[in-house]
Amino acid sequence: MQDNKLKQDDIEFNGKTFFVSTINRESSASLNYRSMYAETMVWEINPETRLRGAFVGQDEHAENSLYAHNRVCENLRKYGTVDEPDED
Repeated sequence: MQDNKLKQDDIEFNGKTFFVSTINRESSASLNYRSMYAETMVWEINPETRLRGAFVGQDEHAENSLYAHNRVCENLRKYGTVDEPDED
């Protein structure tokens, strides 16, 4: 099985640019052997050179789903983080 790209986005927040990439990939879990899921990963990126910086976070959802990708992009736009901040 081959991984395949579903969607990529650049998100800007307070002078930082984040690269968000979602691919379908094969699960490495023994209970889900050969099953696929959508993996979303986020890095800081230099928009001019396209060099990746610090890894920011990841999320996942069902195969071919953009739910996690869209949620992560929305949170980055609003908060500059992959997850919503905790309410204290």
